[in-house]
Amino acid sequence: MRTELTRGRPAKRPAPVKSRPRTSSGSSTPVTRDSARAPSPAALTKQQVARRLRAHAAAGQVVTAKWLADHDAATYRGALAHFGGIASARTHAGVAPRSSAFWSKERVIDELRRIHLRGRVRITNHALSAAGYQGLLSAIYVRIGSISRARRLAGIPDPGYHSPVTIRRWDEDSVISEIRARYRRKQSLAPTKVPLTLRAAADRYCGNWRGAIEMAGFDYESIRLHRRAWTREDLIAQVRAAVKLRARSADAPPLSKLVVSYHRAIQRLFGGLGGALRAAGIDPASVQERVPSEWRSNDGLIDALRAYVARTPPPTSGQLFRSRLGRQAVFRLGNRDAVIRKIGVGRWSPQRVLPAPAAEEVVRLLQARHRAGQHMSSDAANRDAPRLVHACRKRFGSWRAAMQAAGLGALIGGRVKLTSPEEVVRALRERRRRGLSMALKRATNERPRLVRAACEQFGTWQAALEAAGLGEAPAPRALLSPQEVKQGLQARHRRGRPMTAVATQREEGNLVYAACKHFGTWTAAMRAAGLGALVRR
Repeated sequence: MRTELTRGRPAKRPAPVKSRPRTSSGSSTPVTRDSARAPSPAALTKQQVARRLRAHAAAGQVVTAKWLADHDAATYRGALAHFGGIASARTHAGVAPRSSAFWSKERVIDELRRIHLRGRVRITNHALSAAGYQGLLSAIYVRIGSISRARRLAGIPDPGYHSPVTIRRWDEDSVISEIRARYRRKQSLAPTKVPLTLRAAADRYCGNWRGAIEMAGFDYESIRLHRRAWTREDLIAQVRAAVKLRARSADAPPLSKLVVSYHRAIQRLFGGLGGALRAAGIDPASVQERVPSEWRSNDGLIDALRAYVARTPPPTSGQLFRSRLGRQAVFRLGNRDAVIRKIGVGRWSPQRVLPAPAAEEVVRLLQARHRAGQHMSSDAANRDAPRLVHACRKRFGSWRAAMQAAGLGALIGGRVKLTSPEEVVRALRERRRRGLSMALKRATNERPRLVRAACEQFGTWQAALEAAGLGEAPAPRALLSPQEVKQGLQARHRRGRPMTAVATQREEGNLVYAACKHFGTWTAAMRAAGLGALVRR
């Protein structure tokens, strides 16, 4: 008999299979209980999420995404909703994990002793990783070499063997009984969704998973998540069934709609629906209906095209050529360029991709960016000037080569490591001297390593600013009112600035946030401000 080990934690409930006639089971099998889900609590605010993260960190817990999802689901959902990820939430709360530069051999040993004295986590690789101490584990292998050597240096006894929670003995009857029990619980029987122990037992006692499913009285094809590849015989049978359905009911949809789910397979094996009908012994002309074109002549087609592009606002090239009119025009005239020429460039000019700036223009833009005091890293430039980064790589091969051509090569080098409080204070003062924002959100977007180093050395961003003599971090700006949003949009339009949401987000992020908060979408806000004609549909 084979002995199988089952983990204590229950697996997630797989997707249910289609309902089939129930099959009685002769033997009783233990049923794995699905974890009951508690009703989701009320949504947390940003301040509540930050407070909970600090409380977990103060209790000695390493706050990771996995630990939060298992132990504090409300905070986990709030961190994703307000900050976009656990890393950003930890940075905002000032509980960012310590970097490898923080750990020394002595600190690793002291941390292991502290965890051991608390008595909640076993000092093993698996237990430390499950408790969220991945950073400590990495430091152990970098600074000491192995977990066993770290235990010896810390004076911690070997934890010994931890016996499994459940021991399950399998045979052919128990495998079949468990499969039927999973069906009664409406759990998936697909081989990738069942526990590994059950699948391994099925391979040993039933030959393979297909054999175990068939011995349990189920059709293997019906429990597969992905259907097997279509054959010519299957497609011919499906086409004949669709033709019979059309013949029985006058209200049935067109034949092309009936075969749409396997049209790709028909195209691959027969070249089209006509070829499949001929292979099935059916005359295509007797069952296929041809829809007459609305535009019988090319002149009528061109007139329809000109009327279509004369709308306000004019359609984009994608909207035109995705429509039935645009597809018909491409079919008749050959390609899109021919369609545009027939319409007339003076009547409608689709938006084109602007060419990349020349090498001299790239050099001038880089020097202007440096004179304006903006950050000169490629990541920072890609956030606010992606076209410049693309032009640098196109004209010079890389961002580094373009910076050297602009005489700014001295600004490129290895990343400065902020490993002491003095270096962090110096970097903060330099940021203030350059006139850059000291708000936490802006600093996190522009210099995430500086924010992490400040939190590591001083605990929080506010404490780092006070240590540098820069006072308190600026308070976040108040949310604009609906009337202020309308006025801001109209003023932006009068100044001739781009009115897309992406361009406005780069220059006035608070305006985009308030517009979406009050009106639901950027388009609705533009229409409320009387600028709906500028919205591209």
